[in-house]
Amino acid sequence: METHVKVKLGVSDKIILTVGYLLLGIFCLAIFIPLVYVVIASFMDPNVLNNQGISFNFADWTLDAYRRVLGNEMIWRGFANSLFYSLAFTVISVFLTLLAAYPMSKKELVGRKFFNTIFIITMFFNGGLIPTFILINQLHMVNTICAILI
Repeated sequence: METHVKVKLGVSDKIILTVGYLLLGIFCLAIFIPLVYVVIASFMDPNVLNNQGISFNFADWTLDAYRRVLGNEMIWRGFANSLFYSLAFTVISVFLTLLAAYPMSKKELVGRKFFNTIFIITMFFNGGLIPTFILINQLHMVNTICAILI
């Protein structure tokens, strides 16, 4: 049996909720309006867009921009690279996490507390971008697949 208790909000609570909802609405519009603008502009002929601006006249809309972009082989290479790197990084991360997690789950592991502290510290404080680049540069791994996966 479920019982629902209605809580009466005071005037200050209602004002705070109203202001919060208004701010949320403004933030949503600040994100949504440029997104709609870009999507509509992507369907329009560039000449019409430059001369008239955004228009909802569907006669002016075209798919030429999408044909041009999807016809370029470099975009497909980028998609393939993104897919490869995300899959490879996921597999490597899960494998290394499993290698560390199984022994760490055993209470009788000697030095468990020390290793746990080391893992937690490295989660909060990473080495930084510049030292990582310097290390990869000194190892002559710049512009290689291994450098990206590390």
